[in-house]
Parts: sequence; structure tokens; C-alpha cells
Amino acid sequence: MESLNTRQELLLKALIESFISDGQPVGSSKLSKTSDIGISSATIRNVFVDLEDLGYIYSPHKSAGRVPTGSAALSKNVRCCARKWRQDEQHK
Repeated sequence: MESLNTRQELLLKALIESFISDGQPVGSSKLSKTSDIGISSATIRNVFVDLEDLGYIYSPHKSAGRVPTGSAALSKNVRCCARKWRQDEQHK
């Protein structure tokens, strides 16, 4: 899988955390309102398209939000991100 840029990593992390938290598909509007990432829902939708094309997320049906794929959970990129996230959390 292709490596992710910083914005893609940030949104994938937020999507995974939200999905783990409530088990529901995650929409761009929800991410823009509930996380402090400072990115508009339109930009989030554009990044979601890229993440779908890369195989990290999918939409269970047309009107649903997105869900992380098994590839996202197992990918080297996400494991790398998880290490960075843990380090960031430890420094807070």
C-alpha cells in the first residue's frame, strides 16, 4: 500500500478512533464537528476518496459514512502511525 501524507494519517486516525468508539460508519461532517482537526467536511470528503482508492476505508452503502478496512488496521502505515500516536499521547 502507498504511504500516507500527514493529512491522510490524521483523518484515518480520527476515523478509526471514532469507529472504535461507537461502531458506526464515520461521516465527514461528524469528523469535522467532533474532532479538533480543523479541516472542513468538504476537504475530509476529498481525503476520504483518496483513502478509499488506497484501500484504507470503504463505504458500506452510498449514504453511509466510511469504515476502516482490515488493510487499514493491519497496514504498516497505520502501525507506524499508532506508534507516533502513542508517543504523542505519552508527551501530553
